[in-house]
Order: sequence, then structure tokens, then C-alpha cells
Amino acid sequence: LESSPLVDRTMSMLDYVYLMDAALRPGEEPRSVLPSRDLAAQYLLLYENGGDPNDYRHYLNFDRSALNVVARIDNANSNRVVELEREIELLRSDAPAGVRLDVLGSFMMRSKGMDGISTGMVNGLCGAVVTVFIVMALTLRSIPYAVIGLVPNVIPMFVVGGILGWSG
Repeated sequence: LESSPLVDRTMSMLDYVYLMDAALRPGEEPRSVLPSRDLAAQYLLLYENGGDPNDYRHYLNFDRSALNVVARIDNANSNRVVELEREIELLRSDAPAGVRLDVLGSFMMRSKGMDGISTGMVNGLCGAVVTVFIVMALTLRSIPYAVIGLVPNVIPMFVVGGILGWSG
């Protein structure tokens, strides 16, 4: 996930384990993967006894059966977040058996909402153009006049849509 150009930084309980490994083995290269589950359990126990358990409550659940990875996105907008979700979907297919990847968070929810609003606006704009055209064609009883009459009615809709798109 961290190799994605969309992600600026990731944080997880593994960062704490990495720092503990570096502190407990001075002068040696810190390991990103510990050699055994027992060593990982010892590090977690050591941290629980010596540190503040609230430091990592965002990364591990109570029974240690789930791990959260927090991804920070630099210059995020809803399109980038939805694109990152697609990349995570690809990672999901490569996940080992028993590992479940879920995309969560309020920012993700807001991004999906903004994406839905944008799609709804485009659909509404297209529907409005078609409706105005049909009403004008029926009222004027002429398709060429309806096309001509459509222009001044549609320009304000496109201007407002363009301003919203340009402003992000």
C-alpha cells in the first residue's frame, strides 16, 4: 500500500514493533519482519507492560485479532480516494487466506458521498437538457426551434456545473 503513488505514509502496529526491535537490538539493522510469532507476542507484551496501551488502540482491536493500517493521502480529493480504494481491491485478491481487507474511515465515506454527488449532478444535468429539449419541441412543434431555444436554457446549467468542477 505504501508503494502506491497516492499514499504518502502508512501507520500500523508494525511501526511500533519496528521501533521496539531497533531499540532492543542497538547497532543491528531493524527487521521489518520478525522471525517468529512468539517474538512478536513478546514485543506486544513488553509494550503493554511498559507503554501506554492507548498509543496503539487505533491499530489493534482488544483481542488482537484485527490490525488496522492507516494510510495518509497527500493532496487528497474524492477522486484520489476512490482510486486508492480500487488499488486496495486489487490487494484484496492477493491477500493470504484468512486475511480480510476492509476500507473504512470517515474520509472514505465522505469521498464516496462526494463522488456520488458529482455523478448525480452530471446525470441531473443530462436529464435536465433532455427534458428542456422535449418540452421545447412539444411547445414549439419544431425540432430546429427547440435546438435553438435549448441553447440559452442550457448555458446557465453548464456554467454552474463548470464552476463547480473547476473549483473542485
